[in-house]
Amino acid sequence: MFKTAFPLSAQMDTPLAANPLVVQARLFVLSCRIGLRCQAELMGFLQHRTKLFDTCLRDLVESIELNDSFDVLADYFQSAFADYPRAFAKMAAVASSMEAEGARLARKLADDVADDIGAKTVS
Repeated sequence: MFKTAFPLSAQMDTPLAANPLVVQARLFVLSCRIGLRCQAELMGFLQHRTKLFDTCLRDLVESIELNDSFDVLADYFQSAFADYPRAFAKMAAVASSMEAEGARLARKLADDVADDIGAKTVS
């Protein structure tokens, strides 16, 4: 009825790694995991910074003298300058661990394809 680029009988004989659709699906799932994990980390960081900003505003409203408000703002910006590099380092660690997982997946798929080609050559 319908002609496909990869006939079903050929798909059943080859290992899953040789099927380009399976490879594409695995890499898509991996990229979705990376995106969702980074978004979760980013949302957690923004929630933390928003809470700190809220306390900073409350402290500013409660401060009576100019020196008090200066100290409140200085503390807030000092914590921000310390938090942002930590957050970027955490995001980099998440991305590198996911990229390492992607490299392992690509290596496994390449090994499966090489083994399949080797088996076809021998027989």
